[in-house]
Amino acid sequence: MQTPPAIVTSGLTKHYGDVRALVDLDLEVRRGEVFGFLGPNGAGKMTAIRVLTDEIRPTSGTANIVGLDCQRDTVSIRSHLGYLPGDLAMYPKLTGRETLTFFANLRGGVDWTFVDALADRLDANLSKHVGELSTGNRQKIGLIQAFMNRPDVIIMDEPSTGLDPLVQAEFQAMMREVAEDGRTVFLSSHTLSEVQRAADRVAIRRGGRRRNVRGHIGGARRHCRRGWLQRRCVFQRRDGGTARRNSIGTGVGSYLDTGGRSRGDLPDLLSGSFAGRT
Repeated sequence: MQTPPAIVTSGLTKHYGDVRALVDLDLEVRRGEVFGFLGPNGAGKMTAIRVLTDEIRPTSGTANIVGLDCQRDTVSIRSHLGYLPGDLAMYPKLTGRETLTFFANLRGGVDWTFVDALADRLDANLSKHVGELSTGNRQKIGLIQAFMNRPDVIIMDEPSTGLDPLVQAEFQAMMREVAEDGRTVFLSSHTLSEVQRAADRVAIRRGGRRRNVRGHIGGARRHCRRGWLQRRCVFQRRDGGTARRNSIGTGVGSYLDTGGRSRGDLPDLLSGSFAGRT
């Protein structure tokens, strides 16, 4: 039997009255990859995540995580899922370790040797009360709880908030290790640099919609539609040929496949300065 993808959505739509927060989202996120979900504030990223985690119900369309329906099988999905929300809130009077114990008990227990190893890697203080911690140190507790049960899929919204550069580098390594283990990271952000360092593929959204552009960022062929990447420009391929593509403008969004080879070229691709690195 074929293993289902990590995340699949089909026609996923969410309206709040006349406000179309999410429109016809079709995604297939593979196992063993870091998938970037990129877009400005108000692009529908949080709405999509809240549907995936069953915090809200869609107006129409379907969503699945590891082959399970996000609404019908929401309880079963919990054992496969790690989640870090963008608006992380924790009990201020609990220590970091007590907070992690709370989440561990909800999940039926965890390997505390692994939890302590994560804390060491992130330089997290588990003995202080959460209310006494800085934003970055609270974020470390949130990251540990998302990773600590070794879930099949980890969904994170703006996960590097408040982290210093050294901790960010360790966090990037943690995400790559998850992917190398055949599991999946779904990384939502409005910060290009955060996504480019880790993502194998990227979905770019604006205005609640996404349009597709498929192929390696450094590849010889581009197919671009009008969207967030609107202003026309030309890049030069390594073989000496040229191809047209779109660079940053306004609109609805695009979809790029870095193939794990050219993540560092993502800002150049979007800014119009890409020069044929493959």
